[in-house]
Amino acid sequence: MSHSKRNTSRAVFTSYERSQAKAAWGASSARLSRESFLPFASCSLCLEAAVEPVACPRGDIFCRECALSNILAQKKEIRRAARARADAERDEARARDLGEQEAHDRAVREFELVQAGFDVSAPPPPTNHGKEGDGKSAAAAAAEAAAAQAPPPKMLLLTDGGGADSSGGSAAAAAAASSSSSSSSKKRAFELDEEEVARIAAEDRAKARRTIDSEKAAKPTLPSFWAPTVTPTSNQHNVLHEVKKPVKREPVCPSSKEGSPHPLSMHSLTAIHFTEDGPPEGAKGGSSSSGAAAAARQRICPSCRKALSNSSKAVLAKPCGHVTRTPPRPTRTRSAASCATPT
Repeated sequence: MSHSKRNTSRAVFTSYERSQAKAAWGASSARLSRESFLPFASCSLCLEAAVEPVACPRGDIFCRECALSNILAQKKEIRRAARARADAERDEARARDLGEQEAHDRAVREFELVQAGFDVSAPPPPTNHGKEGDGKSAAAAAAEAAAAQAPPPKMLLLTDGGGADSSGGSAAAAAAASSSSSSSSKKRAFELDEEEVARIAAEDRAKARRTIDSEKAAKPTLPSFWAPTVTPTSNQHNVLHEVKKPVKREPVCPSSKEGSPHPLSMHSLTAIHFTEDGPPEGAKGGSSSSGAAAAARQRICPSCRKALSNSSKAVLAKPCGHVTRTPPRPTRTRSAASCATPT
């Protein structure tokens, strides 16, 4: 017997549990009927009958108010994204400059240490700040460490002036003197190129940058799941997760496909003038009768007087804004220079 708050420890599913599992998991199928499709001439944003309908260049229908509100919202979002992108680029440039400055300072410090006679790769010499009995200062300890790390001086062998060794040594000395004189006469002039100096400086900064990165990687880290600055991540170099999204420069039609969006602007909207069949809008009666009359009005083709629906192929004439069906041309137009819709 279970004493839990919710009796879920049974060996079998109850009917209620089975219905919950079926609603939450698994695949379900349904047949699409006419109620699943948007009625003809309905707004693609508010999903209601379009009020003052307008069409985009591809034929998508919207209410004028909905279309203008969507365009203004997209423009506002584009400006916000541009400001955020500029701030991110500024932060990235600042971080890059700080890294270059840190690498430059590290290269200068290593150069000064090398000029002072210290080994950069070796750890710093220990200091005896806490010992009072030891009379050696930190500078003396550093000098002793540098002297211990210095290479031994080269030993030159001096020979006497007699015997075969002396003759061989004099011949070698004469040959060395002649070669040094010839090389000194052919010595090329020293040239300092700005490109070479810049290349060497860049190599030094890159080397210092690698040293700094290796030192930071060697330090122990304390991952924290509640502090944003030290939150652990699976990507240490921020390269794999860097996905560059396409930048939207202008508003796009909300009904366009994700792969092929088309632009939308206030000037590209075309006003639609539907021909409606039914009782006139100014018919006598109360508010309920006028609402029923407005609902009963049906949008028809002005040429053939047939109802327009999702199954009929409708065509919008941009110059006048009238919507007609696509039967043969003689039944739709009177002449090539005038609209077939009566005014």
